[in-house]
This record gives sequence, C-alpha cells and structure tokens, in this order.
Amino acid sequence: MSASFKITGGKIYAKTASAQAPRIHIAPKIVTLCYMLFACALLGAKPVPVEITPIKYGNLNKIESFVGSVRFKEISSIAAPAQGIVQKVFFNIGDSVRKNQKLLSLDSALLLEDIKIKQAKIADARYTLERQKNELERYKNLLQSQSISIQQYENLEYEIKSQEARIQALEGELAISKAQVAQKTIYAPFDGIIVEQRVHIGEWVEVGNAICQILNSRDTEVVVDVSSSVVRALKLKQKVPLIIAGKKYQGSISALIPKADTLSRTFPVHIAVRNDGSFLDGMVAQALLDISANQKGFIIPRDSIVYRQNRAFVFIVRDKKAVRVPIEVVATQDSLALVLGELKSGEPIVSRGQDSLADEMEVKITNQSAMVIDAESKVDSGVESENADLAKVEVAKVDSAKAEVAKLDSGIIADLARLESRAFLESARLDSATSKAFAKSLESASLESASLKSAFLDSSATKAHILVSMR
Repeated sequence: MSASFKITGGKIYAKTASAQAPRIHIAPKIVTLCYMLFACALLGAKPVPVEITPIKYGNLNKIESFVGSVRFKEISSIAAPAQGIVQKVFFNIGDSVRKNQKLLSLDSALLLEDIKIKQAKIADARYTLERQKNELERYKNLLQSQSISIQQYENLEYEIKSQEARIQALEGELAISKAQVAQKTIYAPFDGIIVEQRVHIGEWVEVGNAICQILNSRDTEVVVDVSSSVVRALKLKQKVPLIIAGKKYQGSISALIPKADTLSRTFPVHIAVRNDGSFLDGMVAQALLDISANQKGFIIPRDSIVYRQNRAFVFIVRDKKAVRVPIEVVATQDSLALVLGELKSGEPIVSRGQDSLADEMEVKITNQSAMVIDAESKVDSGVESENADLAKVEVAKVDSAKAEVAKLDSGIIADLARLESRAFLESARLDSATSKAFAKSLESASLESASLKSAFLDSSATKAHILVSMR
C-alpha cells in the first residue's frame, strides 16, 4: 500500500492508494502556532527610516518683490499772482533752484508810482490830523470859558475821528499796492528742477498764467501696484527695503490707495523715499514688501508637507509611530512654511521619508541628534529627556517580547513531542513506505515552524539592538 501526506487548512492528511483509507488529522494546533509566529514576524518588520525636525512657534516674515516706478511727488506749474509785462527771467530749463529763489520779475513801474502817491496822501492826512488835534486842545480851553458852544467842540471831535479813518483807509490801499509790487517778483516755492519754461521777456502775463514748471527733486516716492490680498497685509509707515539703480534704500509706506485700476484690478501703494540726487522720474524700482501681516503659527520645513487629495498633511512622530496631522498652510518663504493645526512646539516632525508613510506606521529615526540638543538642555535644567524615557519603555517592551518568545518555545516543543508520538503510533499501523512518506512530511512541517521561529527571533533581536543603541 502506498501513501502520501498533505498539509491543508491547519491539518495533516495521509492518503493511501485505497479509496477507503482513513484521513488522519495530525496536530491541528501546529499550523495555528505557525500563523502566530508569522504574525509576530510581521509585527517585528523593520520600521521606515525617517529624519525629524523640531517644530517651532512664531511668525514667518513673508517677503515678496514688486516692481514699481520712481515718481517725484510734486510737479508744480508756477502761476503768476499778478499781471504785467515780463521784465526779467532768472532761470533756464533744467536749472536746479532752491526754495525762495527768484524766478521772474514783471514790470512794476506804475505800481511804484501809485505807491508814491498814496504815501503822499497819507502824509497830508496825518498833517491835517495833527492840526485838528491841536485845535481840539484849544477848544477845550474855550469851552471852559464858555467862548464856544458845546456843539462846535463835538463837531471838531467828529472831524478828527473821520480823519483817522481816512488815514487807515489810505494805509490799507498803500499796503495793497506794496503787495502787488511784491507779486511782480515770483519765487520758487520749493527746491526742485525747472522742467518747463512757458514765458519769456517782454510777454504779457495775466493773473494765473503758468510761467514755468518745477519738479520737486527731494520728496520722491516709489509707486507699486499690488493685488487686494497684498494691500490688506500692509500698513501705513511700514518700512520697505528698496533697490533703485542697483543701490539699496529704505522707504516707508505713505499711502495705500483703496481704489483699484479698472483694467489691472491692482491697487497703488506709495512708498516715500529720500532722493540722494541720483533719482530720475520714471526709474524702475524694486520694493521688498513684508506681506506676512504678523500672523503667528507653527514653523516647519516646507518639504515636510504632504499633499493628498488636495489636502495638506504632516507626520508627527509619537510613540515611535508616524501620526498624520492635517494642517492649513498660511505662508511660505524659501524652505520654511507657516502652518496652523493640532501641533505642539518642539514636537518632532518628519522632514524626510514622509512620502512613504501612512498613519500609525512605525518609524526609525535616523537623525536622532536633531532632538538631542533640546533633550540635553532639558536634562541640564533638571528635566529628564523625553527620548530617554521612550527608550526605557521600548526596552521594557523588548524584554516582554523575549518572555513571550520563551513561552512560545515551550509550547512548540510540547506540540512537537505530541506530534512525534502520534506519528509513531500512526506509522506503526502503516507499511514502511507509508511510514517514510509520513516522516518526510513531518520533517518538512518541523522545518517550516523552525524557520518562522528564527525569523521572529531575528526581528526581535534587531529591534532590541536599535533600542539599546538609542539608550
């Protein structure tokens, strides 16, 4: 009689050539035990190697560059305050002028003559007033002796008051004439450059006519156009670094215009800057605007952010496992990002290897020194390092795993003993060929069990070695 053996569904079956041969169930628990060993081997698989970086809390200055133009704040058309013939011009186009520098004079001969006449009238009126006051003193004496009537005395008083009013009127007219003469000479209202000349000697100028145009060369500004999101992040008097013609300058925001350009939908930002004499109207300027709006959050490496299904995540290492935490990205600058989420300052965030992680996956930290500095500072201040505590806990877990392995070893030996006993009894009832085939199948099952056991022990030893190295 020939026989063969087969392991199926956790049971060992023996088949003979006879259809009526009995099906033998050998050691149903041995395969269950093998499954347990296989599961333990999976649990002891190597963790994913990652690098970590401590999370920081603060604000991230987000600097963006904008291109604008240099503008001179004041370009004034100087108007003539009086009419007359241009007598002399004291400037040329392109001249630099200072405040209160003489620009132009109009003919004022008639006004000067009129002033002389008014001055003579005032002098005559004062002589008359002087005489009337002397006459009033004489009238007082006559009134006391009753040589004149009270009516005569009062009439003289009224004449004196009238003369005083006439003198005041003449003096007012004289002041107006002098002011008109002063207006015949026109001066520069501020420091600047003559960019246009509109009158020449001998021309008649009416009141309000422009004689020239002056560009204010000192009060300059840079104007940049920004979007609505940017303009909301800015504030008045905010300092702004500028680069003009390759040189660096410091300006400050002087105006935020809330009216958008109808075509570009951008808003002008005016940045005041002091001209050192090298600026030209319309020059290209680069403005570095801080648009972070002083918002605080968690500062993390930009590369640590994982995007999946249009959502942003990071992985935090907690209890040697990668924990996925959703975040909101507020701002980015170079290699850093400002984010919001359920994070803590000082927590280790996975900065490399995060693309191959899943939630609750075990990890192996390859740059443990990234957190050692913080841990050492805590130890120096009397606080025990969190990583040291975690290492102790993990070592205790390894010791517990070793005890479980010892229990499994004893169970495997007992099951093998029972298996060998049953095999001996079964083989006694089979012929020698059947006995040999059964023994061969038994040896294969034993070797498979031993292999699983060895894989588990190797994995546990590797884990223990890693944790001991961490300590």
